[in-house]
Amino acid sequence: MEYLAKFFSNEEFNQKLVDVSSALRQVIFHPTIEPYLSGPGFRSIFVLMCVNAQGVGTSSLDEYGRRLDELPPSVEKDDASVYLESVYDAIHDNVEHFQVCEGSGLYAIQSCLNHSCEPNAQISFPNNNDELAVTAIRPILPGEEVCISYLDSYDMRRRRSKRQKALREFYLFECFCPKCIREEAMAEPDEDSEEECSYEGSDDEEEMDEEEL
Repeated sequence: MEYLAKFFSNEEFNQKLVDVSSALRQVIFHPTIEPYLSGPGFRSIFVLMCVNAQGVGTSSLDEYGRRLDELPPSVEKDDASVYLESVYDAIHDNVEHFQVCEGSGLYAIQSCLNHSCEPNAQISFPNNNDELAVTAIRPILPGEEVCISYLDSYDMRRRRSKRQKALREFYLFECFCPKCIREEAMAEPDEDSEEECSYEGSDDEEEMDEEEL
């Protein structure tokens, strides 16, 4: 919610929303959808897209990470995982939130899938277009819920507190999947909360610096 609130409190961003809604009314105007193309209605549509939209795109790093996860445990796999994480960290330090995304779309079935940090299915674009596929990445038992990860490969490899912060900011919920429950039980006292406070504090310091400038 904080993430969206920052945008809606920005005059330049709000003006862009007005411009987009005006352009849409000129192209697809119809009395029945008019309430959704202006004012609060258009904002609701925008928030719906922010929370439920699926990024359309492919990443060679993501594919490498998925194939790496499929390998049996070994020293070589551990070394490769450490190297891949360092690559993601370097990208993140230079371009912030890293995502390879060629567009965004709403998919009826995909939008019904819940998140898990330990998913049993994944989203892919096998034909390098906007055709989405939901593929099982491990055996799924009868009656078991099909879950995907809402986070990208970089955030999925981070510790629980970082994943939770990203999910709260971008998707407005806290995850209680088996992986998060296990990691919470194994964490040292206040380990996650201290790290999260430190992380949030760095954001506040950056905002203060900007205000002083």
